[in-house]
Amino acid sequence: MPKEVTLGTLAQVSGAVGRAGVESVKLVSRGGEEQTYGGGGSPALGPWTLAGDERLLAAVQEPGPPGEGALGHAMALFTSKGNVFAFDGPAAGAHVRFGAPPGAQIVGLEFDGSRLVGIRTAKGGVKHVGAVAQIEGWSCNAVDGVRLKLRNGTFEHYGGDGGFPRGPWGLAEDEKVWAVTQEQSDQYLSKSLTFFTSLGNVFVLEGTDARPMVRFAVSSTAQFDGLRFDRDWCLTGVAVVPEERQQVCANFKMDSKKWAVLTQAAQQIVRGLLRVDLSKRLTIEACLRQPWMHDQLLPGVSPEDFVAFIKRGSKGDLISKAAEDARDTGNGH
Repeated sequence: MPKEVTLGTLAQVSGAVGRAGVESVKLVSRGGEEQTYGGGGSPALGPWTLAGDERLLAAVQEPGPPGEGALGHAMALFTSKGNVFAFDGPAAGAHVRFGAPPGAQIVGLEFDGSRLVGIRTAKGGVKHVGAVAQIEGWSCNAVDGVRLKLRNGTFEHYGGDGGFPRGPWGLAEDEKVWAVTQEQSDQYLSKSLTFFTSLGNVFVLEGTDARPMVRFAVSSTAQFDGLRFDRDWCLTGVAVVPEERQQVCANFKMDSKKWAVLTQAAQQIVRGLLRVDLSKRLTIEACLRQPWMHDQLLPGVSPEDFVAFIKRGSKGDLISKAAEDARDTGNGH
């Protein structure tokens, strides 16, 4: 049985940094529409091309001083494929970012001294079960330590346990850690550590010396295709793609130009017929009741009559006659 795939609405990400920081970020949809935040800047970064089923899941910003006109000191966008598109200006903090590859989850961290240099991931296991059950840590002016409690009862402990306790944060059974970021520190473990989960939760360990950061995330089954800023270009949110706009299929690739000319009603039928989950797939009767079907094929015939004709195996001439009778009745004949 083919795996159900949610297609990404964005095709490309690019941007630019300058002396003031992140000068611009541009998002291009699969239909060719462009959204540009800020403007100008050099050098250009990207463009990075997203795979057909690759989606934006998280956005992180290190804001800059108000009035500078830049999109902050740093910006990073995380995707469902584990890619990170990063824009770091000259005044940005020392940030490290990692995302798990598709189908994997983070089960451990790798440090070189106080520098996060990698993640340990795992695939497979019990379906829908997250490996990490709990996250907790200790911090004061910096993060002194972090501990991951795994669902098998073992622990992954990094650093010490000085400072004040933070957490613990419990993860749902089906919740997985898929991305982590660090603001590095010369002492202790980090200035900050952030964990992103498949349910859209963000768990932050940070000391008082950490730089201000803004973080947004969505669940791994969703996506966003736009950013929201205030007048000082501080990130205030992300534009989540509504479920009815999501294109879900079973490894079918749709040509964006041809798909774009279809009406919303026609797209709804195609999406419904391609759902892998039988409980969500359109039945034949439900398909025949869709307004687009009877409006296009038999204008003037009610959905109930249309379904009845089909169930009886009516010939085309009988259906046509019924349509004419319905139109005549509607005209007072």
